[in-house]
Amino acid sequence: MRSDQILHSIARIRERINSFLQREYDSYGLADISPAHAGVLFAIGKDNPSMQDLAQKLERDNSTITALVAKLQHIGYVKKVRNTEDGRIWHVSLTSKGQEARKKTISISRRMLVQAYGGFSADEVQILSELLDKLYKNFE
Repeated sequence: MRSDQILHSIARIRERINSFLQREYDSYGLADISPAHAGVLFAIGKDNPSMQDLAQKLERDNSTITALVAKLQHIGYVKKVRNTEDGRIWHVSLTSKGQEARKKTISISRRMLVQAYGGFSADEVQILSELLDKLYKNFE
C-alpha cells in the first residue's frame, strides 16, 4: 500500500466502524444516539464529571460537549447538576435510562472490537496499537 493511501484507509475504517455501531445501536433500541453520544455515556460512567472534565477526557471542545450532553439530557440519558461550591461548573451524571444505555453501548463496543480484530494475533494488535499511537502523536 502506498503511504498516501494509509490515511484514506483509516478514514474508511472509521466510516465502517461508525456504520457498524449505528446499526447495533438501532437494533438495541438506541437509534437516538450516535457513536459520539455513546462515547460521552462511557466517559461519564460513575464519576459525575464536570463538563470541562468530559471535554478533556474525550479530547473535544467545550461547545461539542455542550451539544452532545444537551441531546443526551433531552432524551433522558443524563442530568446536569450545578457544583455547590462553584455555580459556574456543571457536573453530568447518568439517569437510570442512561445507565442502561451505557451498558448496551459497552456490550456493542465489545462486539465491535471482536469484529475489528478478527484474524489478528495478539502481537499484531499490539503493533497496530503502537503504530497508530505514534501516528496520532505526530498531530499533537
